[in-house]
Amino acid sequence: MLHVYLFGGLHLRRGKDPLPPIRSRAARSLFAYLITYPDRPHTRDFLAGLFWPETSEALARRRLSQALWQIRQALKSLLNPQSCILTDAEAVQFNHQASYWLDVEAFEGKLREAGEIESHPPGHALSLVKEAVALYTGDFLAGYYDDWAVIERERLRELYLEALNRLVLLCKAQGLYEEALTHASQLARDDPLREEAHREVMRLCFLLGRPNEALQQYELCRDSLADELGAEPSPATMALYREISTRIEQEAAQRAPMFAASSPSLVREGSAVPFVGRREERAILVRAMERALSGRGGIVLVEGEPGIGKTRLLQEISEDAAWRGLQVLWGRGRELEESTPYGALREALGGGLSPLRAAQLAELVGGIWLREVSQLVPQLAEWLPDLPPRISLTPEKELRRLLEAIIQVLLALEQVRPHLLIFDDLQWADEGTLEVLVHLAPRLLARRMLIIVSFRSTEARARPAVWDKLRALDQAGGRERVLLTRLSAAETAELVQRGLGLVSQAPDFEARLYQESGGNPLFVLETLRALYDEGLLYQDETGAWSAPWSGTTTGYAELPLAPTLQRIIVDRLARLSPAARAALDAAAVLGDDFDFALLLRTSGAESAAMLRATEDLLRRGLLVEKAAAYQFSHDKIRQVACAEMAPPDRQRLHRRAGEALEAMRPEQVEALAHHFTQGQVWDKAVQYHRRAGERAAAVHAYPTALYHYEWAIALADEAHLPSTQRFELLSAHEMVLHILGRREEQAADLEAMSRLAQNNIAYLAEVCRRQARLLYLTGELGEAEAAAREALEMAQRSGEEIVTAAALRSLGDALRGQGEFVEAIPHLEAAAEIYRQQADREGEADTRASLGNTLRRLGRYEAARAQLEKALDCYMELGDLPGQAK
Repeated sequence: MLHVYLFGGLHLRRGKDPLPPIRSRAARSLFAYLITYPDRPHTRDFLAGLFWPETSEALARRRLSQALWQIRQALKSLLNPQSCILTDAEAVQFNHQASYWLDVEAFEGKLREAGEIESHPPGHALSLVKEAVALYTGDFLAGYYDDWAVIERERLRELYLEALNRLVLLCKAQGLYEEALTHASQLARDDPLREEAHREVMRLCFLLGRPNEALQQYELCRDSLADELGAEPSPATMALYREISTRIEQEAAQRAPMFAASSPSLVREGSAVPFVGRREERAILVRAMERALSGRGGIVLVEGEPGIGKTRLLQEISEDAAWRGLQVLWGRGRELEESTPYGALREALGGGLSPLRAAQLAELVGGIWLREVSQLVPQLAEWLPDLPPRISLTPEKELRRLLEAIIQVLLALEQVRPHLLIFDDLQWADEGTLEVLVHLAPRLLARRMLIIVSFRSTEARARPAVWDKLRALDQAGGRERVLLTRLSAAETAELVQRGLGLVSQAPDFEARLYQESGGNPLFVLETLRALYDEGLLYQDETGAWSAPWSGTTTGYAELPLAPTLQRIIVDRLARLSPAARAALDAAAVLGDDFDFALLLRTSGAESAAMLRATEDLLRRGLLVEKAAAYQFSHDKIRQVACAEMAPPDRQRLHRRAGEALEAMRPEQVEALAHHFTQGQVWDKAVQYHRRAGERAAAVHAYPTALYHYEWAIALADEAHLPSTQRFELLSAHEMVLHILGRREEQAADLEAMSRLAQNNIAYLAEVCRRQARLLYLTGELGEAEAAAREALEMAQRSGEEIVTAAALRSLGDALRGQGEFVEAIPHLEAAAEIYRQQADREGEADTRASLGNTLRRLGRYEAARAQLEKALDCYMELGDLPGQAK
């Protein structure tokens, strides 16, 4: 059966399988018009005038015929595509007797049925309206601006908004107030100028005991009216706001004036850090979230110094998003994992996918895209075992395909449910993750997806490649930034009060902490923990906090506070027991997210001693415990611990960490490369850097691959690597340089490879072929021809068929570039034939395309057409859309 989706654009399916898109935009619009109005025939003259009004009548009718042919081509996989579109010499009509399903018809049908039964018990009507609203996945024919489509879009949008309003009323009638609030919030997002929707949200929030959210909704209403109309809320809306505000004040007056004495103290294990201040910054992010919920997504950058509270703000925003119905996915950059390809993206995607979500994606995304993404999330292939096999393309094309696949999957997730993606600490991200975000950003502007990226200013600017990508992201994603500054004196005082659970204020103590910390939240928290560790901040039996000078001090000048955050952490670490410090040092070398077994094996301690040590570190707030791993409470603590270790001790721990990972997590080749490099185990360092480079290149993270290959090459002497392995490393490195277009470095690699090739004919042939390719790309065509001839001679001597074909192709291209078209033809023909015999479809396609263009230049159009058609067949077999377009 043909399934047609007009909400959110135009999508065609045969059952679960997507049909190819109708080729031209005019043909797509024509098809949508015909299926929207199937009840009558439409004359060809009318359709020609409607869709091609500015062309002559004859030309418009020809274009109509072409469009109808394109529609039938797209539907040709159906058993009888001719039966869908009925035509004669004068008129065209969509056959409403055909076997098809249309989302718009289903939407309107459910609303009609709900209206007919609404006088009966509301349960059935509620279900029908919910089903109708679920079908409305976006505006009718979004992105199409024909007059007829705009009119139909507005009509259907009004039906949708009215359906949301009916949902609110039906839910309230059954006492389903939480669900009513969800639908009312959706209505307010989709029609932000409808004040009654905002008032409904405010009333429901207050009814459900969330008065502050009611006031936030008023602010959203006020901002929307001001931005769009330059108007104030109506008297009814302002009166409701004043009523709720008054009730909040009355309830607050009945509560204790300060924080409860039983509030958890942040110096104790497991206590959450209070969220203080950041009202304006949070409001910016909430507004961005609300825009995303109404289909206007984008990217927001959050910038700040270490310890300023970026992650804490994002945790709060995550809760705000979850409450609003967005699915939240987290990805983090990690200092010791910046050489892991797509690390933060893998984490975010892995957290958002499940067997259910995979099945939903299979309905929305082509299998070719899901197969690509399964390289990053292998569980996808397990959940979807029938995905098509990968087809090899050139590295450049495979990179474009992977980028597009990741974007397609992310956009499909947004179709299932609105999403917030949080990428924290991207100053340590790999370039591949940032490249995906740069390409994704412009496509979020009409999507229900918001991406928040946080980074540390100084570290990001210290990595030029990362900083360039962040700047590109800023330009592409809506140019909204949040710069976190330090807390004010009042906010610092609130942090101290809430952190310690003070019943009354301690202005002198709070002022001294603000004076020393400058309002950096991490500085404040670490200072409080340091004072507690030293016994200079303690609680009596009633739970009241005191310091030795309380009652006699003037401004707590006697408090021995360290002048810098680093000094505070150093002093805290110095007070650890030897066992706890040894455990912390092992943890610092392992980095972020390590489990007990790995920590135990790296440290070499006994289990009982390690349990006591980790308990102490947790109690002091240096580590935190997650579901399956430990983490540092802040990465600054890990950095200081590493810096304070003696180099021989750090080297020894890295070696032990590598050995532990090799036994327990052998797939973590990037971490193994890092630890064996820092541990100076040179042979294993080279081995794992090479494997990490190969893994990165396999997923087209070429800057990351380059990083690992360069490390492997740099350590080759230390590892006493034989010349054949050095050649292979340089070969892989040169290939990545070729893809990245770094020609001077390529030339240096080829020169070094030539020296290593010595008497190995196959190696020498490959070097000459690559030199010919480089010379061709740099415009040195005569030299390219000479190198290609030399490569061909050696390849033929070696007997390597594929190498011979590549040399023939290089020679043909070099001759063609010099205008020697006749001489180029036999070399290209021979190369194409070898590729065909070896079943190398990509090589054959590219060579036949080159051959066809060469024949065309000679005026041999029939022969050129034959070669280009064969090339097109190969590209279609490969699924190579850029090749087909070329």
